[in-house]
Amino acid sequence: MKIVNIILSVVILLLAAASAVFSFFLFEKRAQMLSGWNKLAVAIQETSAALDKDSNTQVSKKLDAATVLNHENYGQLDENLKNLNEQAARMVQQRNELAQALHELGTIIQMQNLAAQPKFTAMSDYGAATKDVLAAAKVFRDRRDDLIRRISSSASILGVRVNQNDLASGNAAPVFQQIDNRIRFKLKQISVYQDTLRNIGRVVRVSSPDFSDNGYMGAANTITQGVNNLNNRMIQTERNYRNELEKVRNLTRQLSDRDGKIRNLNTTVGKQNQDIGKLRTILKLPEGPLPELWTDGCPEALRAVRGKVLYINTRYGFYVLDIGKETVVAQTVGNSKNKVRALLKSGMEVMVVRNMDTPEVKYVSRLKLTDVTAGNSVAEVVEGDKENPIEVGDSVCIAPAGGVKKALKK
Repeated sequence: MKIVNIILSVVILLLAAASAVFSFFLFEKRAQMLSGWNKLAVAIQETSAALDKDSNTQVSKKLDAATVLNHENYGQLDENLKNLNEQAARMVQQRNELAQALHELGTIIQMQNLAAQPKFTAMSDYGAATKDVLAAAKVFRDRRDDLIRRISSSASILGVRVNQNDLASGNAAPVFQQIDNRIRFKLKQISVYQDTLRNIGRVVRVSSPDFSDNGYMGAANTITQGVNNLNNRMIQTERNYRNELEKVRNLTRQLSDRDGKIRNLNTTVGKQNQDIGKLRTILKLPEGPLPELWTDGCPEALRAVRGKVLYINTRYGFYVLDIGKETVVAQTVGNSKNKVRALLKSGMEVMVVRNMDTPEVKYVSRLKLTDVTAGNSVAEVVEGDKENPIEVGDSVCIAPAGGVKKALKK
């Protein structure tokens, strides 16, 4: 029994020692747990404070580590941590919305190689994806600014003053409307110019000018050349007009001078008419037009020529006539005579007749003058009758254009 008691005492002593050891370890564990709790509370408060920064929230004030998150308030822990959960959910929503906005921005600016939307929320990829979008946005902005500068420059060429800030802002519509109106005006102006140039082209004989982008310069040069040619012709015409006008002035002066001469001549003619009247009386000319006076070698003088055959050379077949260059014929004018020279020439033909001034007048032959001197001519036969040869003393006269019969009738 004593041994049992000893054993029980030993067991109880061992249990007591074990209890003391376990109590020590349990106390140490409790202390570690309280320290970890406090660290966790501080971390929660610091995390909440970090989330509050620049977020316009004050959740960290509701999660004080020393009071609200103290282990003694374990029963209110779920209620107190609700604010942190809500803040974290809002931050995640904000992150997702920003990521979606960046992705949509890349789409709007037509960014090439745009990262997928999950890349903008992934911790390992969002930085690079965001930088790519921002770089593309800068390129887009630079392209927009360059476009605005070019539009402003083009508007200035059109005569429209443009504020680049208006183009970059929401006030661009009135500016573009102003530019559109100016462009329409210029297009209408160009159309009017083209119609005008076409009309000018018709005047200068340039048909269907080509006013396309590739042809307008050539058409303008062609019309310009046509206008220059027309202008040169006009200048020449004006010069000719002035010359002709000067000629007209000269002719006017000449006419004036000649009018004076005509007046003088009229005076002279009046006197000569008086003299003619006296001569008409003296010459006993009948009233009416005065006969036209013959002149040397005129047809009437030739027709009045009469001559004779002086010599016949039968051996050589030539005939000598008593008519020549200086043979004189007379035109009866009243009771006077107008004497002129016949002026016979080689090559003329004469007619030989017999009994010329009698009813028995007879055609004998036709001769051609081969040599003509002052008073005589040598002739050869052109036409004749061997049975009725030419005789010395036969009459000769100029062969008329109407022929022998006509001459004989006369």
